[in-house]
Amino acid sequence: MIIQGKLFGEGCEVQVYVSDGFISKIQDDPFKFENATIRNCHIFPPLFDPQINGAMKVSFTDPQGAEAYDQVINEAWRHGVSGLLPTVITTSVNNLRDCLKALTKWRDSNTEVAASVPGFHLEGPGISPIDGFRGAHPVESVRPWGISEYESAQEITGGLVKMVTIAPEIEGNLLLIPQMVRDKVVVALGHTNATWDDLARAMDAGATLFTHWGNGIANKIDRHHNPLWPALADDRLFLSLIADGHHLPDAMLKVAGRCKTSIRTILTADTGPLAGAEPGIYELWNSRVRVWPNGKLTVNETNYLAGSSSWLDTCMMKMNLQVLCNMKECWKMGSTNIRNLLGMEEWGLFSGKKAELTVIKASHELEIIGCFGGGTFVSYSPRIRGRSNSEKDPS
Repeated sequence: MIIQGKLFGEGCEVQVYVSDGFISKIQDDPFKFENATIRNCHIFPPLFDPQINGAMKVSFTDPQGAEAYDQVINEAWRHGVSGLLPTVITTSVNNLRDCLKALTKWRDSNTEVAASVPGFHLEGPGISPIDGFRGAHPVESVRPWGISEYESAQEITGGLVKMVTIAPEIEGNLLLIPQMVRDKVVVALGHTNATWDDLARAMDAGATLFTHWGNGIANKIDRHHNPLWPALADDRLFLSLIADGHHLPDAMLKVAGRCKTSIRTILTADTGPLAGAEPGIYELWNSRVRVWPNGKLTVNETNYLAGSSSWLDTCMMKMNLQVLCNMKECWKMGSTNIRNLLGMEEWGLFSGKKAELTVIKASHELEIIGCFGGGTFVSYSPRIRGRSNSEKDPS
């Protein structure tokens, strides 16, 4: 396969030769260009989502096997998302262990999956137990996350826990942050009712990210003294944002994007197990979750969101329109920023290296052609369900 296009960050025209999932040659001399399989495109880093909870009615907070998990990653690749952190939300001690065992076995037994999954994200259990701040996480499993449970998780996975979301005001969590930082784990703050001082102490200890800023918070809060402002104002924190059209109003996306700029903004879809499900009410995470005709997911008879039915490609396009940044700057938010925060190898194209790239059309819009998922080129084929007017949006 030969891909000809302008290279991200440089703008020069190149041809990239890919064979058996690896880059065999890069040609930058136009006089030596051959007939290309794909041309008139941009060659960008792979999209990377640090928070995918599942999809296709498969939950990563359920110890299933490779056949089920493969459905999720195959769908991610079809949406141009070739890197991800499978996310396990708040659950019991035993179920958490079983989930991590199943995910690790799946990842380690498949080289293509391993190429796309550098590790896992644990969202909870050390989050706020308070309604609203807790979101769709089951209250009965919320608990302080002690050093022994953290070490057990790392032992089970062989050190593959790469991100943890906690609430810093929960007793014991602040003491755990330095250990996780030493282990090169990204410590994220979220689902929290922390004071400014709590957040400052967490950042002093090494926390660097705020998980899905603007969500995982109660509807009624003090207009000044709440976690949103210090997270927005402090340059030590990256913000992850869910730009699916349901989680955040456009104005909040603009404000957050302009405050943090493309340097400290990370996009996530927070894709949930009910992504791809038809409208209706489903059992999920010990709750009844409603899928609305417009794709919004809510805990039934509440306005608490239960993940997203969208993928990162949708969020990228939404953010590109709302923040009005150029394509390169927007792409950082959904690709290289999180890779850098996780300490992954800096992206680049080199002969002999596994193919990791996304191909987009040479236009001013973010139109994805396809990506290399696990070394195999996967054409972009999002599944879009049309909106029905049979039921009103809950908001």
